Amino acid sequence: RKRTLSSCSNDSLSGGLPQTPRRVSWRQKIFLRVATPMNKPSTSMQHTDHSDTTELLPLSPHPSEPGLDHLRRLLSPMHDQPSDKRPNRTAADYRALWKTAIHQQILLLRMEKENQRLEEASRDELHIRKVKLNYQEVCQCSQEAQALWEKKLTAPGRTTNPQDKEEIYRALCQGVPKSRRGEVWLFLSHQHRLQHRLPQRQQAPDTPYQDLLKQLTAQQHAILVDLGRTFPTHQYFSAQLGAGQLSLYNLLKAYSLLDTEVGYCQGVSFVAGILLLHMSEEQAFDTLKFLMYDLGIRRQY
Repeated sequence: RKRTLSSCSNDSLSGGLPQTPRRVSWRQKIFLRVATPMNKPSTSMQHTDHSDTTELLPLSPHPSEPGLDHLRRLLSPMHDQPSDKRPNRTAADYRALWKTAIHQQILLLRMEKENQRLEEASRDELHIRKVKLNYQEVCQCSQEAQALWEKKLTAPGRTTNPQDKEEIYRALCQGVPKSRRGEVWLFLSHQHRLQHRLPQRQQAPDTPYQDLLKQLTAQQHAILVDLGRTFPTHQYFSAQLGAGQLSLYNLLKAYSLLDTEVGYCQGVSFVAGILLLHMSEEQAFDTLKFLMYDLGIRRQY
């Protein structure tokens, strides 16, 4: 009688309707297959095993990523094949799929961080360039002169083939745009070296700039004292041990190690500072060597 009442009460609670099997989530499927691979899957799992298995791997909110196509093809059910020919994935297969998914997700995160870092670096570089060129020119360069220098600075072989001196002189008489001044100085130094080659004994030592930065100089105190005296009103050099003063220190230190006869003398910092306003440290170092050795300015110090 108790069993009869219990069954009746159960039927009354359920409304006499047949109970639907509980849906097994994708996490439970993987746990059951990985933790107990030797056990035969239950009836409910067999019933839901043919569902859309793409839900097993919610990799990214962007489902159309091209890098996930291969993984999606591996996970997608093969509806066009009979059930007896569908491959049965083992625990090792699912482990490999999860490793691939994790590696792809890590790669996507790294790419996003790298893109953010590049964007920030680009913004910083534009800001520093704007600060460097924040000075008043004597006169503005015409549009014709800017177009002329644009053509010369993009011509092939400009650093290997000598150019016409008269044409370069006429271009210089029209003016040099402030934004391209560093490139023009490098172009002129290359042209001068092509036509006036110094003897081997008079050339500057061929020591890389980065190797010189790793060494110590005996002129360190004199260089540090003059950092605050070099263009103190210019925004790029006014900050104590800021980006401008650090670049100036590196440049003067490298040259003092390269030219041991001259070392560092007062006045070189102003020449180096002008170069740093229009080009990078390595370009400024190469141009400073050209001024000191090829043009003989080092004899003034």
